[in-house]
Amino acid sequence: MTTCPELIHRWWNLHLPVGVVVACFGLVGVAVPWFRGEKTLFRHEKAIWTLLMFVLVGLEIDSIYQDQIQRDAEQRKAACEQANRFEGIAEKLEADISANRIHFDAMMTKDQGILDTARSVNQVAKANLDNITGGDSYGYVEPVSTRADYATVTLHNDGDQILTGVSVVIERVLNNCVMEADAKCIPEFDPGMMTPIEMGSLGSHQHKPIPREIDFDPARNGSGQYNVRIYAQNGQAIQQIFFRKSTMHRGYAYRYTIIRTVSGKPQKGDFKLGEEMMRTLKVKDWSEYSPSESLDGVHLYHRH
Repeated sequence: MTTCPELIHRWWNLHLPVGVVVACFGLVGVAVPWFRGEKTLFRHEKAIWTLLMFVLVGLEIDSIYQDQIQRDAEQRKAACEQANRFEGIAEKLEADISANRIHFDAMMTKDQGILDTARSVNQVAKANLDNITGGDSYGYVEPVSTRADYATVTLHNDGDQILTGVSVVIERVLNNCVMEADAKCIPEFDPGMMTPIEMGSLGSHQHKPIPREIDFDPARNGSGQYNVRIYAQNGQAIQQIFFRKSTMHRGYAYRYTIIRTVSGKPQKGDFKLGEEMMRTLKVKDWSEYSPSESLDGVHLYHRH
């Protein structure tokens, strides 16, 4: 705040109030004829009265000047004090605003901490729920050895959630008409391989060997076609595996496609199979070439 000037009254600044001297001047003007009457004033009397008039006029002028100076000083002091009061109010408002801002920031920080905690709890709850329901994880079968007339296979969990109650059904396709969705054709499967294989639980990105081998058909030049259904707590994934003799003389080659039923709103690339909407999860090209896996919308159930 600004230090306001103090009003100091010096003895030489003392003066009569404005108008007092004028009153005295009028009184003298009345007193002279009253006391002297109509007598002629002597020269020295005129000089004295004239001097008195000049003194009174000088005092009045000084009173007016000193009064103006005093009023200006008082106004400057009043303006300074008023400015200081406004400055004090402004500082108090600024302090209150700063305190409110600190309080608001503290509340926001606390609320953000609560939100972060709630978000973390929600994420943990979602992760736990996904582990219970299986989330988006799905199982698929991967051949391991295809050197002889059969293939050993392993079951993989392609997801971050645990799959429980996993069972696998392997169906060997004896005729290919099911791929055409031909109503006149009755699909034929090898009944000896349709028994469910119980695999228990499968951890995130874990794999287990399946205790059953897949053989090839020598009468069909070693080719083979299988439908594999992998059941878990979150539904089933359907996998088609095709085998053929390797064109590079490396035993047998294979390729596969994995689909599953769409739950929720269909996405681009989904397709209809019967009464259900299906989604392609994984496509693998022939194993004798460079691996190529994509979700490029290659559909199942076409003649190969």
